[in-house]
Amino acid sequence: MLNIVVTTYNRKKELKILLECIFQQTYKNWTIIVADDNSDDDMKSVIDSYDNLRIVYFKNEINLGYANNCKKAFEYCSGKYVIFLSDDDCLIDETFFEKAIHSFENKEIDCAFGRIGVLKDDNFIVNHYPFKELYTSKEFLDEIVNLRFSFLDYFSFSSFIFKVDIFKKISPFETTFSRSGSVDISSIIKYVFLSKKISFVDVLAYEWVKSCGTSLSGEKKDDLVYQTLQTVSAGIDIYNFFDDKDICKHICNEYIKYSFNAILSDFAQLQNKDNLEEILKPIEQNSDVYIYGRGWSGLALEKEIKKMKLHFKGYIDDFKVGFHDTISYKEFEKTTENTTVIISNYKYDDIYRIYKKLSKLKHVTIIDLVS
Repeated sequence: MLNIVVTTYNRKKELKILLECIFQQTYKNWTIIVADDNSDDDMKSVIDSYDNLRIVYFKNEINLGYANNCKKAFEYCSGKYVIFLSDDDCLIDETFFEKAIHSFENKEIDCAFGRIGVLKDDNFIVNHYPFKELYTSKEFLDEIVNLRFSFLDYFSFSSFIFKVDIFKKISPFETTFSRSGSVDISSIIKYVFLSKKISFVDVLAYEWVKSCGTSLSGEKKDDLVYQTLQTVSAGIDIYNFFDDKDICKHICNEYIKYSFNAILSDFAQLQNKDNLEEILKPIEQNSDVYIYGRGWSGLALEKEIKKMKLHFKGYIDDFKVGFHDTISYKEFEKTTENTTVIISNYKYDDIYRIYKKLSKLKHVTIIDLVS
């Protein structure tokens, strides 16, 4: 049986939509555990509108926050498998549960994950990264590092289905910072360390609504101390979980490097938000313009370029694949016309790496967003 944990807080409409998505799944052997984190709204009225004995509902007496609410909800799980969803999530492919459980039963795997689509403003992005069908623990950890921990572009905590017995062993949702926004990544990584085989289910499983706030977690991007507590805590949580630090030292080191790069990148992007037109002024009207990096800052940059009536040709990206307007660096390398390439990245390591490649091409003028 699949336990479906749904955390909710003051979003009746969204909760009802998610429950309808669950009911539409072709796999039916489940129990839903709705964890209400002390909402002001009458969330129970949504549950009572369904005559379904397989929905368990509880309401916290005080607001516990995401991590502790998940932790409490997990205590209600009695089935073999578990997935964690939030009330503003949306399941897309109706066969995701069925295909994932089939993998568990026929491939002797320890967890399964599917693709996600990311919704922000008017953009719905699906990255068709070529995941393998099966991974060993080491292979999947290497894949996470290869993706530079930007896992929310490809999969999420809520697109994973775990085994309950293994999940209990990872001290789930335990964190050094009670309001940490990174318990998801620490839970995934600790779980993968204890796994033997991970299965990729090649369906668009889940829609994640990206926060339009001001940080990695949706708020306080300008507060570097808060961001450090929010983000770096996952590395500390993983490190503290293992008695033998050599087991996890490499991935923790990589995560900490990523975290500080991401924090400083968000901070720089905030400072630059109203300065894009000034940065783009040197570009000649007849120049072909490419954006290096098809991330959210790149999409915002595209709007500015088109507003200034510059000749936008498309994106160059080393990771994002499957988009009609995006080419790899190897493909771009074959071009010969004079072009301007804007490096849409605020991480200094990435900017340096991209500069090294582009500077070999004599027909390219380079602009970055931090110089």
